[in-house]
Amino acid sequence: MKFIKSTLKSFLYSSPYLLNVASKIPTLFSNFPREVGNPNRVVVKSKEEFLEFVKKNLPFFNLYSSVYHFEKLNDFNGRIRPDYNSAVVDKIFLDLDGEKAYDYAIIIHEFLESKKIYHLITFSGGGFHIYIFTKPIDNESGDKKRMYLAAFCNYLEAKLDVRVDPLTIGDLTQMARIPNTYNFKRKKWCIPLTEKLLYSKPLTLYYAEKGQLPTYELFGSKYVDITKLPPKYYTTVFSNYTPSISYSEVEQILNSIDWEKELKIPIYLPPLIKKLIAKHKVMWDKKNGYWDRYIIILWFRENGLPLRETIKILKYILTPEEFKHCVMLEKQPFYIYSRQLGPNALFFPSTEWLEGRGYDLTEEDREAISNLYSFPSILYNIDREQ
Repeated sequence: MKFIKSTLKSFLYSSPYLLNVASKIPTLFSNFPREVGNPNRVVVKSKEEFLEFVKKNLPFFNLYSSVYHFEKLNDFNGRIRPDYNSAVVDKIFLDLDGEKAYDYAIIIHEFLESKKIYHLITFSGGGFHIYIFTKPIDNESGDKKRMYLAAFCNYLEAKLDVRVDPLTIGDLTQMARIPNTYNFKRKKWCIPLTEKLLYSKPLTLYYAEKGQLPTYELFGSKYVDITKLPPKYYTTVFSNYTPSISYSEVEQILNSIDWEKELKIPIYLPPLIKKLIAKHKVMWDKKNGYWDRYIIILWFRENGLPLRETIKILKYILTPEEFKHCVMLEKQPFYIYSRQLGPNALFFPSTEWLEGRGYDLTEEDREAISNLYSFPSILYNIDREQ
């Protein structure tokens, strides 16, 4: 385990924008209870508990905090966990990764500046995180909160021609790397960005390697109301995320499948997967269909089913219209199977993620998900990142 030189004092320099509970300006993590993680999640109920967690773990682990705080907590067999639907939405979290991450960060920043919308930007050590501060949303259902968050991302993507990580959009369970903590994978610090740093990528990388950076810059002067966007943006947001596979290649794969061969699903299916399969055999749920299929396909992939077998099962599970949309238009199974290895590999969602999106889990589901990666995780991650 690598030890990095860090001080809680340096971390605390950033607290006016991080933890100032009495502040009248937007802050990242001032309200409680919320989750923190290293990456194992625990609930902290005060600033003091938050700082104690950071002090204990800062030199040794990647550290995260939930983007949102929660109004309700639940007791699951002695373990205190948030009711994710009770998240108070007071910000939008944008995760920008990949070759265009820097360009997208500049484009989004300049748009928000033109609208004078409050926002903070951090360099995560690998990509960029943008926090856009909103008028708080609390007295709404979890589904409505997710819809509002997704709608604003839809709005940004349509207006600015940018792309954000689809797995973070509308996620009430979202965790974010705590600024001025160390990214052990990238061997860089997660640092807050001033405008000077934002417009100089080499300078950003220099300071991210040098150490903690106490200076934040809060941009903008007003909160954004994400409940009053034009109606067209309150739709699903995931059609743009497809792999680089052509229509003719998809047709070749479909033509190579032996559709007459008896269909079998030779793997264990927990109650959640069975319920989703049963639902989609009857109807195409356009509101939640993307995530339902995402969960089904990942379960098949992680239990060893080849891509062709998964597509064959989808043909049996989905209505003809949904199958065409999923396989031919979105190319969703190809996308998910293409991200099986490497640093951007997709893993089956955690129970927290699933519950945060409104899925009801049984104890059998929980056990099945926990057993999915029960072999040594360090070996699994090394293999995935080759």
